[in-house]
Amino acid sequence: MKFYVITGFQEKGNEYVKKGKKCYSDAIDCYNRAINQKALADAEHSILYSNRAHVNLLLGNYRRALQDAEEAIKLSPTNVKAFYRAVKASMSLNLLAEAKSYCEKGLEQSPEMMN
Repeated sequence: MKFYVITGFQEKGNEYVKKGKKCYSDAIDCYNRAINQKALADAEHSILYSNRAHVNLLLGNYRRALQDAEEAIKLSPTNVKAFYRAVKASMSLNLLAEAKSYCEKGLEQSPEMMN
């Protein structure tokens, strides 16, 4: 039951993102609720943090986006989307060395991206 509630929050959050900017705060709220349940494996929590990073990027909350992406990476070092979002946030914050590092680490996880 608890897993369903958490995935329900995630799915609802994803739906809010698709609806556009006016619903982004609702999306973040859904991801927060799912994260706060603390009932999922690290890989699933990583996806939630990465999703929240995506919304924060869309809102221009680059510092928060970077924090979420970093948490997603800690929870699942193979989450390539989290690396991508960390790069985007770092670039937006003019943290170029960090952006380069995240690019390199992301490519280590998914070398086919270089082709």
